Amino acid sequence: MNRSPEYYISLAEKRSVGLGRLIRLNFENERTPEVLYKRCDGLLSLQRKTDPVVFEKACHYAVEQGLLSYGSLQRIIENKTYDMEQNTKKEQEETSRVKSAPHENIRGRDYYINQLKKEELWNRSNQN
Repeated sequence: MNRSPEYYISLAEKRSVGLGRLIRLNFENERTPEVLYKRCDGLLSLQRKTDPVVFEKACHYAVEQGLLSYGSLQRIIENKTYDMEQNTKKEQEETSRVKSAPHENIRGRDYYINQLKKEELWNRSNQN
């Protein structure tokens, strides 16, 4: 069995673009070959067991977050963390759209002026 960085990177890139990037980053960041080879075997196995679309999204998320290990990728897939980021972005976009939507002042200026006057009277009565 040819256990070299080139072998694993080539094999990963044939299976998935995201997996190729993930394994390449592992080899760039880790210096212990046996640890890397075992990690790569695990990542390749996980890729075979996972829906390709889900796996690609999870790999993309893992690379963005710098989570390069088998365990991290497995948790991202199990917890659907790759989807949470997209949902959060959608929620933020919708919230900003709602906040900036034009609306009229329902209570009007006089309401707030009267509230301030009531508060001043209440404060004065409590000070005595």
